[in-house]
Amino acid sequence: MAEKTSKKETAEKAETEKPTCGIVMPISAMDTYTAEHWTDIKNILLDVIESAGFTGSLVSDSEETSVIQKTIVQNVYNNDIVICDISGKNANVMFELGLRLAFDKATIVIKDFDTGFSFDTSPIEHLLYPRDLRFQAIIEFKEKLKAKILATYKKSKSDPNYSTFLKSFGEFKIAHLESKEVSADEFIINELKEIKNTVQKLSSQTNFEMNNINNKFSNASDLVIGLTFLISSLEEGDKIVSFLDKYNPGLYFVFNIEDEGNGIYVNIDFEIPIEYSIAVNIVHKIMPRIKFNDVKYVLRSEKHSFKR
Repeated sequence: MAEKTSKKETAEKAETEKPTCGIVMPISAMDTYTAEHWTDIKNILLDVIESAGFTGSLVSDSEETSVIQKTIVQNVYNNDIVICDISGKNANVMFELGLRLAFDKATIVIKDFDTGFSFDTSPIEHLLYPRDLRFQAIIEFKEKLKAKILATYKKSKSDPNYSTFLKSFGEFKIAHLESKEVSADEFIINELKEIKNTVQKLSSQTNFEMNNINNKFSNASDLVIGLTFLISSLEEGDKIVSFLDKYNPGLYFVFNIEDEGNGIYVNIDFEIPIEYSIAVNIVHKIMPRIKFNDVKYVLRSEKHSFKR
């Protein structure tokens, strides 16, 4: 029994002594990427990380209950190496990549072939993979990534002058996270203040833009403020709302679904009126996606209703 316990403790100790590899990547649906797609990518990365002898996890993961922003910043700083997938150029991912580069620690950047290069990070080598995750191509990508992990980690530990990014442009004082300089509470409070200021600025900018739009189009006859769809099932309504939410993230709208006996109506009201041509384009995109040709719709404008 003692021997078994000893082996278990040895295995646990070996696991904790493995170098850590953090993952920075999107995890939720965005644009034309599904949440399932990101799950597949994460599993691919974790498989490579484990085969390279590292312990891998998302930088947002933590065994403790804590503020997620604190967890992310600490993991971005503490991980021995970080893999960052910038596919789709998610804003949070790009911010966390910026943090890691500011710390000038071992970092590997990957992306799919569909995503373009960003000017600021273009000096860094990017490993590419096919967005459709073709089997043979992913096998080759995994081999390259494993070799890159091992080589990057070895270089970062053996070369005192190693730099992922900053030292390519001159001499910089590298940022460090030290509790004696600022407490975790102070850091979070400062970050919340920054977020509050940003929200206030965006709110002021939005109000200014809305006033300009209202003034510009106050007399327009082709300004659409809402769409109404007559459908035959709640499933169709869910597909319409899902499409707008997924493929038109810049359109702010509210909706309701009503069953009036003679049919089910989906009413969509835009917070800012949109031009008639834009509304027609949205409808033309919706119709083939929900695949119900008998759906009827009404474009509600400031002065007219355009029926189909």
